[in-house]
Amino acid sequence: MPLIAFLAPDEEMLATARTTLAKAHPDILLEQGLLSAGVRKARTLAREGVEIVITRGGTAAAINEAGLGLTVVEVPITGLDMIRALEEARRFGRRIAVIAFPPMIMGIDCLGPILDIDLKCYPIHSEFKAEANVIKAFREGAEVIIGGVIAMQVCRRHKRPCVMISSGSEGIIQATLEAKRIAEARRLEKVKSTLFQTVLHYAYEGIISIDQDRQVVTFNPEAERITRIDGKRAIGRKIQDTLPQLKLERLLTTGKDELGQIIDVGKVQILCNKVPIQVQGTTIGAVATFQDTGKIQQWEANIRKKIYAEEHT
Repeated sequence: MPLIAFLAPDEEMLATARTTLAKAHPDILLEQGLLSAGVRKARTLAREGVEIVITRGGTAAAINEAGLGLTVVEVPITGLDMIRALEEARRFGRRIAVIAFPPMIMGIDCLGPILDIDLKCYPIHSEFKAEANVIKAFREGAEVIIGGVIAMQVCRRHKRPCVMISSGSEGIIQATLEAKRIAEARRLEKVKSTLFQTVLHYAYEGIISIDQDRQVVTFNPEAERITRIDGKRAIGRKIQDTLPQLKLERLLTTGKDELGQIIDVGKVQILCNKVPIQVQGTTIGAVATFQDTGKIQQWEANIRKKIYAEEHT
């Protein structure tokens, strides 16, 4: 399953996306769904492994509000898209009403004087408010409406003139490139995370880290072995409630390294190094690395034996 899906609100935009993306971006999954239907489609896509959805207007807002865990990239309405729609609408008259979700019509007001038209905006925040705004716009003297799919559907039911604000290939390509940048950034982040987790898992030292709230965020297997503490239970707890003898939270205040400390942890002595984690001079956490002193002594004895054997051969 592709990671990125393009969710078009209607057949026209789906056809435009298919033509625009066919050659350069064949890996983008193309689907159709408007507003609540778009949310249902997005929910299905999320279950199937899609991570990023490209769509526009109210459908984008509805998917974000649904909390599906998807990243939504909105197809921008370009100035060229607006001018195309307004020029077509002028065939019906100079008094033009714009009925659409706020992201679609941002900044359109400035085009009225430029194109010598009487332009009035009626933003909608729900698909169920479109009809009331259409009726109000014509009652207040509008000769034609421009807007998104939902406004067009209402106008057609009332047999009123309307013009779609269509997304051109420019906006579709722009949104697609942005979605791919996000996907690549996530891929690189996953690679880094996998490498980091591998190092933590196979390190010969215990590693524990905390965030600026003193909560444990890292507790590797060697730390579990040495301390006899379940790392999964430790993560998310305050360090002073888990290993108070480490005094790791102290570094959040001092911002100073504490190296070569011998600390008793239960029946075990550890040799511990503690350093603050700093970003642009601000301490955002701290990390402790440690080893069982008994194991260090064993390694030291083995090294001495090897050196002694080599000197006498």
